[in-house]
Amino acid sequence: MKASYGVLGNQNVGNYQYQTAYFTFTNAYGFNNAAVGGTGYNFANPDIRWERAATFNIGVDMDFFNAGLTLSLDYYNKVTSDILVPPAVPGVFGTGLPDFNAGKVGNRGWELSAAYHHEGKRFTHQVSFNLGDSRNEVLDFQDEARLTGREELQILLREGYTIPM
Repeated sequence: MKASYGVLGNQNVGNYQYQTAYFTFTNAYGFNNAAVGGTGYNFANPDIRWERAATFNIGVDMDFFNAGLTLSLDYYNKVTSDILVPPAVPGVFGTGLPDFNAGKVGNRGWELSAAYHHEGKRFTHQVSFNLGDSRNEVLDFQDEARLTGREELQILLREGYTIPM
């Protein structure tokens, strides 16, 4: 029998989103037939925090016939909260907004593995089998729905729906 529980943070977020950042760029506009530089800024989100993934896993490993037949069954439940979501900003706004912690997704599934091993005088036989299933669901998206595109697909993010992979 085996079991585990852990919480992991995701540090792969954009740099300095917790403070207003200023930047410069060239060729902002033309003035008197000469390119003129400009400056811009990105708004801050001082309340931003890491995404957190809490994972629970339980399983059992068994062997029979002097380890000739082994079985393994695992179940997991992972809930990722405080998912960073980029806000929808119209292009005429002039700047971007930082990500905000707005999403929560649950992933759960199971896996079954079986293996048979037999050593004979002339041959050695080994057969293994693996079967599993996994499901995800948007648990919280602040009662919003968002249509996003990924290549040719349109993806609807809404509470109670799955996220196509």
